[in-house]
Amino acid sequence: MPGSPSSVNDFLACPRLWWLKRQGVQGRVRDESAMNLGIQFHSMMAEVMNGGAYVVAWAGKPPLVSESVAYVMEQEGDTLKEQGVIGTEVNLGGDPAEAARHGRYSGTCDLVTENGTGLTVTDYKTKMHMASQYADRELRETQRSWQLKQYAWFVQEQYGRPVTHVRKLLVTFGPVLKVWLVSYPVTQQELSAWYEQAKAIWWEMDQMLDGLMPTWQNGDSCERYGWEHRCVMYGICWEGETG
Repeated sequence: MPGSPSSVNDFLACPRLWWLKRQGVQGRVRDESAMNLGIQFHSMMAEVMNGGAYVVAWAGKPPLVSESVAYVMEQEGDTLKEQGVIGTEVNLGGDPAEAARHGRYSGTCDLVTENGTGLTVTDYKTKMHMASQYADRELRETQRSWQLKQYAWFVQEQYGRPVTHVRKLLVTFGPVLKVWLVSYPVTQQELSAWYEQAKAIWWEMDQMLDGLMPTWQNGDSCERYGWEHRCVMYGICWEGETG
């Protein structure tokens, strides 16, 4: 079973961060309000893309999220649906509880659509605030995204059809509501090359979990987003705190 995309992301940033999370260590508490809004957004988008009566379903939902979903559908709804929705919140194999533990889990793809030549996989990303220059970087990352390549690989296995495009829907809630949708083609050669790399990384993760290879710290990742957003395990790794 592969490592979840979030698990691999942690591992590539810092093996010690990933290992500590796998051991259930609790690091610094973070404000999760933005994450909770993102979860609500994903849930409401699934309702809309499945043809639900979303205006009624929004009763009691956060106004900011409701407004965002409405704006997305007005601006990009037809493009998102392409030639038909194949699936939303598609479980690609494994126990969803493992995703929360950064464990063995293929992932959950936000949206799979028909594009006429194959399938498109789409990932939703929400941010509370993001300056334009960082939005551009986030959108360019779509072409290189490990997560989207993992989704593409396992979507192909699940549906028996080739994935030809990967997309990202980026939504910033404030200070001004903005929506971007970017798409990149992906080839079978590219996905096969990704899978060979993935197997090597998953093997290394197994070796560390089994105690056959030591974990190590990547100090360069501790403050990659600035001190305010430093790694949640910083105090444990460098200041003698206990989890």
